[in-house]
Amino acid sequence: MMKRFLLLAGVACAVAACEPTTEPDSASVSAAFQSSAGAYQCIDLGTLGGNESYAYGINERAQVVGASWTASNGLHAFLWQNGEMTDLGPGSAYGINNRGQVVGFHWSGGYRAFVWQDGQMTDLGTLGGTHSYGYGINNRGDVVGHSTTSSGEDHAFLWQNGDMIDLGTLGGNESQAYGVNDRGEVVGYSKTGTGELRAFLWRNGEMTDLGSLGGTVSAAYSINHRGQAIGISYTGSTPYDIYRAVLWQDGEVIDLGSLGGDNTSAAEDINDRGHVVGFGSVSGGYRAFLWEGGEMVSLATLGGNYGHGRSINNRGQVAGYSSTDSGHLHATLWTR
Repeated sequence: MMKRFLLLAGVACAVAACEPTTEPDSASVSAAFQSSAGAYQCIDLGTLGGNESYAYGINERAQVVGASWTASNGLHAFLWQNGEMTDLGPGSAYGINNRGQVVGFHWSGGYRAFVWQDGQMTDLGTLGGTHSYGYGINNRGDVVGHSTTSSGEDHAFLWQNGDMIDLGTLGGNESQAYGVNDRGEVVGYSKTGTGELRAFLWRNGEMTDLGSLGGTVSAAYSINHRGQAIGISYTGSTPYDIYRAVLWQDGEVIDLGSLGGDNTSAAEDINDRGHVVGFGSVSGGYRAFLWEGGEMVSLATLGGNYGHGRSINNRGQVAGYSSTDSGHLHATLWTR
């Protein structure tokens, strides 16, 4: 089974005492993204007592979710808000909507998708198998992820109003969903009948192959409310060497470029302004990037040689993780 290309670990990132604000206009957002990468602060969000933590999602209220190792060496989901990291229990949190609903997966005799809200955790069940994983949630509370079926296959699901819907595949025996917008459009990847792994868009009951940059592998991780989707695509089939961040828009597959290094990059999230975050190779390591208007710029780390942008809100705040000078990964907030 192909795992999500980006590291599955944790999330925690936000601005201390940051209150909800109105959405900025296009001019202010563009000015922020056109500034040098050095204009962004790189903030360490800490851990739940262990050595490492990872931020995966951020909403418009600057609430951040992810996962952190604890002092007892357990991986726990967390919610970070107003400068405080709250332990949500064993597992990992991957997304949060503007209502404060958190999605992820926890351990309950098997990994199970959950929605957490106001201290209450709801188990979303499975498609008949033993495991399920929640990754994306929209502002209506719809959840996407993947689950094992009664036959043992792994299928993408959409959870709505208490029901888990099997989204099927592109002809193969596996699919996984990662992003959903408020229009109910879902993106992820699926095996095809010929064994390729391809990014898909699911809309109105139909799954469509989004294509690739020429390789046999692509995957979509996020879709905004304008229907723009992002993810990765390999440029060739053998070997699996060059992968690039891509944008699917108006039927096109657009290569977003790289930061140099070995010319590899991957896109993780896109906001409603069309700004993209992810990571790319640089000389000596990897860096989180911001892409806007055709330009990709790298963001600083917490002192080490690795950075990874996982989520961006419409205010331009980025959540992810980066390495410290001691080499540990910590949940990170990049903000102006």
